[in-house]
Order: sequence, then structure tokens, then C-alpha cells
Amino acid sequence: MNIIERRRCIIDILEKERQVSTQRLEEMIPVSGATIRSDLRELEQEGVIERFHGGAMLVEQSKPDHSYISFTRRSLLMGGEKDAIGREAAKLVRQGQSIMLDASSTALAMVPYLAGIQDLTIITNGIHTAMAVQKQQDMHTIMIGGVLRPHSGSVEGLLGEDLLSRLGADTIFLSANGLSFEHGLSGFNIHELALKQRMISQAHRLIALVDHSKLGISSSASYARFEQIDTLITDDGADESFIARARALGCKVIVARRSPGSSAGAAMNLIE
Repeated sequence: MNIIERRRCIIDILEKERQVSTQRLEEMIPVSGATIRSDLRELEQEGVIERFHGGAMLVEQSKPDHSYISFTRRSLLMGGEKDAIGREAAKLVRQGQSIMLDASSTALAMVPYLAGIQDLTIITNGIHTAMAVQKQQDMHTIMIGGVLRPHSGSVEGLLGEDLLSRLGADTIFLSANGLSFEHGLSGFNIHELALKQRMISQAHRLIALVDHSKLGISSSASYARFEQIDTLITDDGADESFIARARALGCKVIVARRSPGSSAGAAMNLIE
């Protein structure tokens, strides 16, 4: 079990039980107590959990706004689905292209699969995405400036609008809190959504990376109409009727197949 799987498993357990002792985590997850304690320290530093003597609990979000959930916590949720979506999305990228990636954990999942693509320029408002890209050879990174929201890894606002106006991209890959036929791509944070709209306007093609749990969902504010989406990449948990209707409306749909044991469900098997 790697570090991502371990931490996803810890979050799954805490989502179910609200709080848990370190000893119980050691019994439920097949790693050493020292490894569990190290994971808990890191998750606490990221603002995901709160430790107490002998155990841990999830940090209660002060707002019911999912955009304020820490990036680490978001990246651990639906991890298998995001990895599968990222893998399929990377297949659509070609040598010499310029692409935009938003600050989502789903777009970040693309980065390892972009390795080996020559002369690739990536424009992003995601701190974690930029840090991951700069580790890759033959990739150029352009970071969009703005206001950095705590624990989110996301730059927001239109301070970088002048820079964006000078840039263009073959494709923008982005995610959302919800995707519906009525409201298109939607989210909670209007400041980040304004930046996303500006990014979309500078790209020739829009590819939406949306896992099955967000399909048919409308969030607080829409930032792109459904008909603006050229391609939707989702996972094999998606409702077939939603996929059929999307294709009937002219949207290309790619269904990413999750690797056996890679989804959050696999982590839950350790709990039950």
C-alpha cells in the first residue's frame, strides 16, 4: 500500500467513524505504527485532520462550501477515479502543444502520464500542479498569478488577466464541483470561477474531467455551458443514461476504466 492509498484509507475510516484511535488504525491498515503516526502528522499539517492524544478526527469544515476543503483531502477522495481520468486525458496531449490545467486534483492526476511528451507547455493556476510539472523534463510551466487561497493550492481572481490575454492554449483540461445539462460546469468559489472562465476563453478546446459522483449535479455558480464542452472524460461508475444523453448532444464522451483495487472503494475494503 503506497502513501496515497494509506492516506485515502485513513480519510475513508474517519469519514465513516468521525474519530479513531491510532491503535485501531494500526489494526485496520497493514503498516507499522510509526508509518501511521507519520501520515497523521502530515495530514494534520495539511489541515485535513486534528490529532488528539492517542487518535485523530476529521477537521470540521467551518463552511459547507466544498471548495474550502483542503487540497490534500480532495485529492484523496475518489482517487482511483481521478487516476483513471487523468490517464485517459493525457492520451489526448501531443508533442509541442500548449495546454491549460486548472487547480483541481483531477487535472493534477494527468501530470505523471504526461512524462515523455516533448516540448510541452503547461499553463496552470494550480500550485501543486506547477510543482509536479516542474519535476518533469521537456515541459515548460507558466504559472498564472493571483490570490492564493489557504490550503487549496489554487490561485484565484483576475490579477493574472493581463498575462492570460497574452497566452493561448490548444486545450484546457478542467474539473468542476458539478456537471449538469441545464447548468453545465459549476462550482462554489466565484473568484476562482471567474479565472476559469478567462482561461476557457483562451483555449481552442475544452475537455472536462468529471468523475461519476459529480454528474447531474449543479453547484452554486455555472462557469461554462454544457455545449462549450468538446470532450467529457468520466469514469466507469458514470450513469449510462447521462453518457447517452451527452453523446446525443454532440459531446464526445470517454469512459476511463479504473484499475482493479485503485479506487476509494478498495481502501474501504480494509475497513469492513
